Amino acid sequence: MWVAAWAGLLAVGCEQAWSEPVRKPDAGLAKVADAASTVDAGVPLLTLERVAKLPAGAKPAGDLDEAWGFRDGNGENFVLFSSTEVQGEETEFGREITRRLYLDHWARKDGKLRHLRSVRDFVERCVFQLTAGFVGAAFGLTDLDQDGIGEVTFGYALGCRSDASPNTYKLLVLEDGKKYILRGETRFQLDGRTFGGGYKADFAGAPKAFLKHAKQVWNATCDDDYL
Repeated sequence: MWVAAWAGLLAVGCEQAWSEPVRKPDAGLAKVADAASTVDAGVPLLTLERVAKLPAGAKPAGDLDEAWGFRDGNGENFVLFSSTEVQGEETEFGREITRRLYLDHWARKDGKLRHLRSVRDFVERCVFQLTAGFVGAAFGLTDLDQDGIGEVTFGYALGCRSDASPNTYKLLVLEDGKKYILRGETRFQLDGRTFGGGYKADFAGAPKAFLKHAKQVWNATCDDDYL
């Protein structure tokens, strides 16, 4: 589920409030092509495009929210964002809701389909202000190390809040099945003070350019303007 679909009080991202479910990547990232039934061989390498039809076997783990594709050294790539939501028992504070987020990265080359990476996260049994969604402004494609294999960057916010506190925010860079991640909090201002926004980086073994890029995307997308 994209944050735009349900964040009536929440806007994660300092430059937009999500009138669309996903924003085109920023300047300097890959271009976005028109929708296609598969990853069109006529579209330049490392160019993101929406995918309307997936190859057999490339399935989302939940209810499909967005499907994107690109071509690189791994062949055709399919990046699937999906989610599920289950309502539980009614409590004195409201009905319990569990929302799960899924990302699946598939690649097909020479007719062979591979599942390169999956990412799973969730908020469980929330009865307060639920946040669980992908951040459209954080999504993009790069080839920072110029090895012909694309890096997929995306972020998502999680939380179950009953007060003025940050949400959990995670920003990931995926390349060829490897995962690098910033884990921290959304950032907001209250009474002239700034709260949250910090993170811890797990980029061991990654090119330095990956972490630099992740920090830039984090700073551009971690603001939490729900107050």
